[in-house]
Amino acid sequence: MKITSKDRSLSNKISDIILAFYEEIPAELKEPLWLLIKEENKESAHPRAEMLALEEKLIQTPVNFEKIEEAKEAFFGQNFWKLLGRALSRSEYEKNIRTIWTFLPQSDIQKTSMKPEWLLSIFREIRNLRKEAKFSALLWEEEKDGARSVSAIVGGGENGELAGIAAALGSAPASNYFYLSGFKAFSEAEIKIRSGLKKFVL
Repeated sequence: MKITSKDRSLSNKISDIILAFYEEIPAELKEPLWLLIKEENKESAHPRAEMLALEEKLIQTPVNFEKIEEAKEAFFGQNFWKLLGRALSRSEYEKNIRTIWTFLPQSDIQKTSMKPEWLLSIFREIRNLRKEAKFSALLWEEEKDGARSVSAIVGGGENGELAGIAAALGSAPASNYFYLSGFKAFSEAEIKIRSGLKKFVL
């Protein structure tokens, strides 16, 4: 059992740890493990065969999907879902570069009391809901010391493509996404990101 392998999903590693102590995965751990698989699948266009096999194994026993959704909503809180709703309403698909753009102005962030850690989850939820997009770009306004700036999370595509796009934009992928910051306006960020995407999409 190689827990440190980067070629395996977190859910498979956790499953191995559980099975080191039990003959089979206890019922009370199946739903949390299944939810983890679903969250990991949002980050991968092509889930690994090992992860799909684990998901198939878990689904053989009844899974309370309603309970999972309720737990998920309780974990994030009502304001997160309000912000996600605003983000979806401010999303648009650019067909020629297969990219979903999402813009969150400062007003949305203030109205929902946004926490910084929500941004990556918002990005992942949109990628999961808008599967027609190969790439996704979430842009948001933030204010520091009285000055506003725009930052972004960009992700999608194959690993080689994303690394190339990130390098072209002066960044590096953290996984299947990367961060950009320091733009003065949405328009500036959008123009720069689009220029990087076009090099690999067109």
